[in-house]
Amino acid sequence: MSFAGHSQYYIYKQGMVALSTGVALPAYQYGSFTGTDLTAYANTGFNLNGEISYFYSHYFGITFMANYNLNGINTNKLEQSYMNDTSSITNVNVNTSSCHDFAGLGGIVLNVPIEERVSMYFRMMMGLRNFYKPSATTKITDNTGVSTIVETSASDLLMALYFSAGGKVMLTESFNLHVNASYIGSTFELNYKSNSTEVNQDAHIGVLAINVGVSYIF
Repeated sequence: MSFAGHSQYYIYKQGMVALSTGVALPAYQYGSFTGTDLTAYANTGFNLNGEISYFYSHYFGITFMANYNLNGINTNKLEQSYMNDTSSITNVNVNTSSCHDFAGLGGIVLNVPIEERVSMYFRMMMGLRNFYKPSATTKITDNTGVSTIVETSASDLLMALYFSAGGKVMLTESFNLHVNASYIGSTFELNYKSNSTEVNQDAHIGVLAINVGVSYIF
């Protein structure tokens, strides 16, 4: 354990455990509100992450993180997209749940001291990320009657890159307050069925998260 206590030096300890939460903003194809792919209608959601870091110096450390995003589906806009596609459609009802993804990541953290208890930090990480697209049932009413589209769920697991930048303030000798912006992006291959039709969707799932959190340093 290392601790520098002189006011002219940045105060740091080598170990840190942190928990952060905030908003998850869909990006790229994810939440683009185009077409009728379910993932294109992801709403702003919820992000949660926990990490453990070890600092070799004031400036450099390694870090490991578990990162989770939950994004609901904007069914109103999805239903309107069906209506816009065909003038004969008079009503659409979509029943579905939320998209979510979980990643286990590892990488480096760069720390830039500003003054004794304040610093900026930057993370560059990579790891495995699993994305889940929910099932959906869509009922379409047009001039000929009511038809139903049943879409199965899908998931994919692959490597992902994660970047973040933020700042932290040392509140006490053991606790920091964090503010952080991060981005994680991956292109998943989602294979599912729409009624009896096989669908192979390449979906770029990007999430920008804005978080606040606390950490325990030791």
